[in-house]
Amino acid sequence: MIQRILLLFVFGFLAPFATHAQSDASQDPDWSVLMQAENADPVEIRNLFEARWEGRERIKGSGYKQVERWLHLMDGRTDEAGKVLGVEAIMDAHRAIQQWNDAGRSLNGNWQVCGPTLDDITTRDNIRGVGRMNALAFHPSNSDVIFAGAPAGGVWRSYDEGASWETNTDDFPTLGVSAIAFAASDPAIVYIGTGDRDASDSPGMGVMKSLDGGISWEFFNAGIEGKVVGDLAVYPTNAEQVLAATSSGIFKTTDGGTSWLQVSNNTQNYKNIAVHPTNPDVVYCTGQGRFWRSADAGDTWEYINEGILPSTRMVIAVTPAAPDNVYVLSTGTYEFRAFYKSEDAGLNFVEMSDSPNIMGWNAAGEDDGGQAWYDLCLEADPVVVDRVYVGGIRMKRSDDGGATWLDVQDSYLHVDQHALEANPHTDEVWLANDGGIYRYANNIQWQDMSHGIITGEIYKIGQSPFDGNDAMNGYQDNGTYLFNGVQWERGSGGDGFECIYDPNDPDWFFSSSQYGRVYRTGPGIQSQTIVANGQLGIDEGGAWSTPFTVSSEDSQTMFVGLQNVWRSMNIKHPVKDSIVWEK
Repeated sequence: MIQRILLLFVFGFLAPFATHAQSDASQDPDWSVLMQAENADPVEIRNLFEARWEGRERIKGSGYKQVERWLHLMDGRTDEAGKVLGVEAIMDAHRAIQQWNDAGRSLNGNWQVCGPTLDDITTRDNIRGVGRMNALAFHPSNSDVIFAGAPAGGVWRSYDEGASWETNTDDFPTLGVSAIAFAASDPAIVYIGTGDRDASDSPGMGVMKSLDGGISWEFFNAGIEGKVVGDLAVYPTNAEQVLAATSSGIFKTTDGGTSWLQVSNNTQNYKNIAVHPTNPDVVYCTGQGRFWRSADAGDTWEYINEGILPSTRMVIAVTPAAPDNVYVLSTGTYEFRAFYKSEDAGLNFVEMSDSPNIMGWNAAGEDDGGQAWYDLCLEADPVVVDRVYVGGIRMKRSDDGGATWLDVQDSYLHVDQHALEANPHTDEVWLANDGGIYRYANNIQWQDMSHGIITGEIYKIGQSPFDGNDAMNGYQDNGTYLFNGVQWERGSGGDGFECIYDPNDPDWFFSSSQYGRVYRTGPGIQSQTIVANGQLGIDEGGAWSTPFTVSSEDSQTMFVGLQNVWRSMNIKHPVKDSIVWEK
């Protein structure tokens, strides 16, 4: 029996996981650049990652979780040389699936969506979270129509101002969408940029295009194949002229995407484009902590460094309220570096602030953490000059052009922000983050607008042995949810992993989060930690996704695979501190 248990957990304790703290952050690589590189090597990135954190505490909000998620996802998704699978391999697999289906060999199961959606969830706190979102776009003339993009869930469309959402992109060869752009001169034309700009969970395959307002989609990406597209800008009077900020340079098309040419003089990882509100020939772009400006609609680019210092990552915002104003947020891999403002269309900048740390977890900005390589966005108010919004882990607002900052994160708003867009029809600011879609109603309160969106990224599923309709799921950054066949309830938090029902008692179940933290829930007990480094005699952590099991013969007995296999024979003891673990 013990031998079988050891085999079950052998993969759970192969590598030690020391605790780490944040220092020397300025020397860290931009993890997203490494993960989006062609022929990315997960082993090499793992070695860099472990070296960065060796002997340091992995503090909350320092960005380590996003790298761990990617490394976990890439396990088994590499070629013979250990490199991440390329676009051709993915497309070959997609074509094989289509051929299988066309031949009538698909499995015609009776599948239906169970959720969770926002309306299905009951919760013991204010945070719900239906899944990560990366992009937002508003129809230029129809206020009812809003599009949103998920890093691993395709394109979502709303035809009622965000009250409900639907999707028709489940059969895309990549479900990552990080950029959406309507053509102002012909809104039936919509472009999307594929891939996951911020965490590389989905591969980039260039640009897709719809000619019928999002009903159908095709690739228009000759010359841009295999690129993660972080941002798009369509020329306001010419729907065929588009700029794309990609993982390997800035690209331009003048024929609606039939062909793309690189217009940047390098192949750096570009993530953000902004167009001058009244002069569309003036365009701004940022790549790997540098600010670039074009005066000829993106044909040529000039590196601007007057008053603005290079960093690791930058994002840009402009506003029709002051067309020559350009706002730039500059960060290191993790932390806030500086906020800059230009009043001459991006030729010269003035530093407005370099503190507090608006990228960190602390509301007052008194910590030195952050994960700016992963969650970073900026928007300028379309009406109020010098009002700007910044998204990092938390949401911030400045009413004086970035000189001072106000924390506008509330208890209802999910953390980890990815996209900010001002609604041109209402002037409200909308937000995409790790929990879904939100709007900042009347600059007072955040309102969750994720009704109908189903983009949760599931690590593990547990099914009840007593009722086949009861299940538990562990989600990326949205904890564990329980399903009773009708409704979902939020359980434990963090990243949700292995989740198990007691095989003998329907009143008990167990869930887990990263690095070997296991929780129990039973009569009078709610998500109580029973496994964690430093608790109940346990002196080590586990892997990112730690395996555990409960004995079918005696459900007081649990085995957990940390760096070693641990066993307890009284996990349901009414007094938590009386639980005993042995190695």
